[in-house]
Amino acid sequence: MILGTGIDVMLVSRMEKSMANAAFMKKVFSAREREYIDGKGQKAQTAAGMFGAKEAFLKALGTGIGPVPLVEVEILHDENGAPMIEYGKNKKAHVSISHMGDIAVAQVIIESEEN
Repeated sequence: MILGTGIDVMLVSRMEKSMANAAFMKKVFSAREREYIDGKGQKAQTAAGMFGAKEAFLKALGTGIGPVPLVEVEILHDENGAPMIEYGKNKKAHVSISHMGDIAVAQVIIESEEN
């Protein structure tokens, strides 16, 4: 059963400006996420997609931004590069991130683990 869905759109150029601020990066991205971003050729595009996935996840939870610090929602990647969410005891979350030009979009669907 689907518990929630969220979507977010982010401008890559806006993320590129934000990434110049080290405090922002530490506030929003975990050490593992920052390491992943640093290893990518399109750093701002990658960060924008991950940021959007964090916001989409919080929308799917129904909390919105604020009650949950973004740094606590980790966007990690499996061995094939597919994004996944790690957050406490979260439900089963499906994540999709896409980029085109100056736009990154992310969608998250959370479902219960019960049938």
